[in-house]
Amino acid sequence: MYKFRNEFNRKIFLLIVISISVTIVSELAFTFYESVFDILNLIGHLLKIVAFFFIYKAIIEIGLTNPFGLLLKSMKKSEEKYRKLVEDSQEGIWVINDETNTTFVNQSMADILGYEI
Repeated sequence: MYKFRNEFNRKIFLLIVISISVTIVSELAFTFYESVFDILNLIGHLLKIVAFFFIYKAIIEIGLTNPFGLLLKSMKKSEEKYRKLVEDSQEGIWVINDETNTTFVNQSMADILGYEI
């Protein structure tokens, strides 16, 4: 997950990392308790609740309240990537619509045709 951290929304990534960390600590508390009524058992369960809260915040709240923001960010990133690919291409690219009007020409095609953009 750390390897792909740049693909995540920063807030979502942080909430998931906190949730995983709290879950690890809660499992350690469960490992070391000696009795069902031991304080470590209680701490483990409370930490589980905290971990689920952070997962809730990351997945449910952000994913449902701000899905369009996440999609828009992803779409803009993809658009930048492909726009750069088309503009920097050595191949001439000429896009026309149904009415045969030119909608886009990259620099290579303009050079081939002898026009300036």
